[in-house]
Amino acid sequence: MKALAHRSPYPLHRAFSLLLFANGKLLLQKRAKTKVTFPDLWTNTVCSHQREGETNEDAARRQIMTELGITLKKETEIRSVARLIYKAESGGGWGEHECK
Repeated sequence: MKALAHRSPYPLHRAFSLLLFANGKLLLQKRAKTKVTFPDLWTNTVCSHQREGETNEDAARRQIMTELGITLKKETEIRSVARLIYKAESGGGWGEHECK
């Protein structure tokens, strides 16, 4: 299902991005060379897709543990700061069209 959302013509779908700040600095990560969309590029701390019935906050907490091995404390505030829709081509018929 996820692959279908990232193949041309890139149907609009839900996603989220998490920006983690610590000591006044933003934690970025470099995408794996094996990723089919935007491989080997620097990006936000974590981005992914919510599972059915999952809140943005729960999805963010799950994904930061999965990708970076970071467990956020319960009291760590996660808040929505912007909503946007964007579309970008990654090459080779892959890309994104997401509502964040």
